[in-house]
This record gives sequence, C-alpha cells and structure tokens, in this order.
Amino acid sequence: MAFSYACLTLQRVVLPIVLVLAALYRPVGISFVYLLMFFVSPFIPVATKQNFKGSVTAYFIILLALSTILLLCHIGLQVSIFALHIGDMFGTCSVTERLLRHIGFIGFQNLKAFAIVEWLAPEVVVFITSLVVYIISKKITQTVEPQLETGDVEVAIRENGGGGGGSENPNEEISNALVEDAQRQKHVVVAAASSSSAAATVDDNTKPNFDGLIKISPLFCLATLFFSAVLRPSVPGGFYFSIFLLSGLYWATFQTLQRKFAMLLRFVMVVIVAHTLCIVAYQTPWMQDHLEKTSLTARLIGLEPLITSKCADDIRIIVYNTEYKADSFLNPIVLFFTYYALALTTKNLIKIRVSFKI
Repeated sequence: MAFSYACLTLQRVVLPIVLVLAALYRPVGISFVYLLMFFVSPFIPVATKQNFKGSVTAYFIILLALSTILLLCHIGLQVSIFALHIGDMFGTCSVTERLLRHIGFIGFQNLKAFAIVEWLAPEVVVFITSLVVYIISKKITQTVEPQLETGDVEVAIRENGGGGGGSENPNEEISNALVEDAQRQKHVVVAAASSSSAAATVDDNTKPNFDGLIKISPLFCLATLFFSAVLRPSVPGGFYFSIFLLSGLYWATFQTLQRKFAMLLRFVMVVIVAHTLCIVAYQTPWMQDHLEKTSLTARLIGLEPLITSKCADDIRIIVYNTEYKADSFLNPIVLFFTYYALALTTKNLIKIRVSFKI
C-alpha cells in the first residue's frame, strides 16, 4: 500500500499544513485564498489512477494558478514601483499603501531581507509544495500495474512441451503426451494464480482499508471539539463544548454516531469556518483599529491581536505579539485541525450510509 499511503500523506497531511501556515504566517486579504483551498481540500479524494484526471487534477491546477498569479502580482508591483519611480509612497502609511497592505502587497523599498521573505514566502512555499505534490501523485498514479504478459503461458508451455521428437514406441509417445498435458495445466494454474495475485496487489494499492479508523473517528472528533472549546474559552468555544457534551451523552447511551451525527458536525464545521475567518481577519490593522481587543464583541468571539502592524513604526513590518502565551497562538491551529477532522469524518460517515442504501 506504499503508493496509496504516499498520496494520502501528501494530500491529507503535507498540503493542508502548508496552506494553514501560509494563511496564518502573514494574515492579509490574499491569505483567504489559501484558507478557501484548505477548506475545500478534505473533500478532494486521494489521488488514484481512476480519479486523478478529474477533481484531483482540477484542484491542483487551481491551486497552482492562484499561487502563480499572486506571486506574479508581487513581482509586477515591484517592477511598477521601480519603473514609475513611486517608491516614496511606500513606508509613509499613505491610503494606497494601507489598502495594498491589507490586500497583501507592499513595496520592498528600505525593507530588510527577512521582512521581504515574510511577505513572499507563502506564495513561494505554496507553489513549490503544490507542484511537488502534484508531480509525485501523478507519477504514483500512473505507475504501470503488474499484469501477466500475453503469451507467457504459451512460451512456458512451448519450452516445457516442445522437443518431443517422434518415438517408435507408442507407449512412450502416450507417456510423453500425458506429461506434456500435465505440464501445460500446471503452467496455466500458476499463470492464473499470478494474475490473481497481481490484481489483488493492485486493488490493495488503490483501496487501502481504514475501517478501524473510520469506526473510532467520531470519538476522535469529540476529542478535537473538546480541545477547541477549552483551549481559549469564548462563545464559539461554549458551543463546541455543548456539542461535545450532548454527543458524548448520546454515544454513552449505546447509540451509534452515524448520519445524524454527521449532519450535526457539518453545521459545526460552518461555525468553525466563521470563527477561524474572524480570527484571521482580526490580525489585520484595520480590524484592530476598529475593534478594540478589550471590547465585549472581541472578548465574546475570542479575538486576540496575535500579529500587529502599525503606522507609527512601519505598517509593512509584521510583529508577533509576545504578551500572549502559546495557547493563544495554538488556538487557530487547533480549530483548523478540528475542521479537517470533522470534514473527513462526516464524509466517511455519509459515504458509508449511502453505500448501505445501495
């Protein structure tokens, strides 16, 4: 199952982590593009020979196109600044600079190398990662399947049965014919067994068995909801904790968590998406200026300025707020992880239900 596990690891572990880090490392308008691709990714099937040319290829083409366009926009802006000699408008916190900064584009004049890397790294990393994952997945899914070559049986029979020259003894001819027939049947059986073994191997490679994980996945979702609720208490956290308690009580009464539970988790996913978008949006200077961190709304939703960028210094400089501890920085990551776990679980639960109906 090495091939299937390779695609599974790349699509279900590596790519989502890169998309989340690209969005959180530099929270701006274009970061929501990566968040959108992350939210869609669990519903894209793991690449196989049958589905690679469908939704899998379409997803990677869109991701590559978006990252390429954004990277070209960065380059185009720098070329325009150099050609039009408008570098003086950057670094002064003008209206145009603030607007471009919230979208995700800045001028690199008078910036240190590390600051430039901070603004370009997400596009570069996403492009390279998506390209590598696409190429590896394509190579794996297009690997030639082991199969029995046409004529192998005939060659084996010819090699073993040939060369029986005419014999003057009829009994010897009959004996040779019987031996030849037995050898022919033996090779046919061996060839059929080899073909069946190869087909079984291919089937194992393309259809890994995760029945055990699927059975415990609802309980794993409850655990992720619990950690999402208690890590940074808020109104959405209280909602996650309520779902955890109610679902746990329902399961404790020896009831199975199946399709209805999946529908409930789909609603929770919508809440998580809205919650995470608010957290990411609050990391922009405009949101922090119009919504104080001590306000009731910010406290209820659980919004914290983890990243600051002010005109008093240089709005292009990203500063991580060290007054908050690790749990504040882990909170959005845990929420994204919870969303991903819920998405995969609900997809499998609904798929199992549909297969039973069929």
